[in-house]
Amino acid sequence: MAFRMHRPPKSAINPCANRISLQERRRIEEAYVQGLKKLGSKHPQIASAELGIFQTPWQNIIASTESLANSHAAFARNMEADIERPLRQYQRDNREMQAMTTIQGNLGAIAKELDTAQKRVEKIRGGKGHAKNIGDATLGAEVIDREWQNQAPYVFEQLQALDENRINHLRDVLTQLQTHEVDQVERNRVSAESCLNALLSLDTQDEISAFVAKISAETPSIQPTPRSRMASGNTFATLAPSRTQDDRASE
Repeated sequence: MAFRMHRPPKSAINPCANRISLQERRRIEEAYVQGLKKLGSKHPQIASAELGIFQTPWQNIIASTESLANSHAAFARNMEADIERPLRQYQRDNREMQAMTTIQGNLGAIAKELDTAQKRVEKIRGGKGHAKNIGDATLGAEVIDREWQNQAPYVFEQLQALDENRINHLRDVLTQLQTHEVDQVERNRVSAESCLNALLSLDTQDEISAFVAKISAETPSIQPTPRSRMASGNTFATLAPSRTQDDRASE
């Protein structure tokens, strides 16, 4: 096997372990949902008259907060059902995975013994030790190496097959994760577009017209009383000269 032949026994074991790692997005999503719900419950109660033309956009923004929380809550539920649970079940119910864990541990022990034996041979040779000691150490290392050569190919072939199955399973799970991500983005897009369209439809002239109408409705109109009309009529009569007076003045 090319993978095993190009790597020393000790380092060949490491890449075969802990291939699956997935961050716990669900807990983050759930915390985000709680934060959104808390935020939505704290929005100030503003009278419609004070909001003016912003009444509808403001209501959409408040509603979008709840929609966003529901969207992330649905995503968290889908993650638990379609992502986390299949990964846990695969590790727990796959008998080949459970058996391979033990085999991999045994092979790791052999790799460690071989590495130690080879270092011992090098140390004895470097210190110019007795020929018999060098021979014994070399023989011990060769025995362990033969054990490695006998077991490693089979174990790594099984690990490769198991890895292929595990990668396919992980691909399917992550594909499902991204599908839920896309669905969530689409839900959030619809809510955000609703808020945006409500804001884009605002017209400043509508606010001015509404303000003028409000002021006009609140300001009482002043109507002249009958007495004041009579008084104004008498004043006009007093100021207007009579024809007799004009004639006399002309004579």
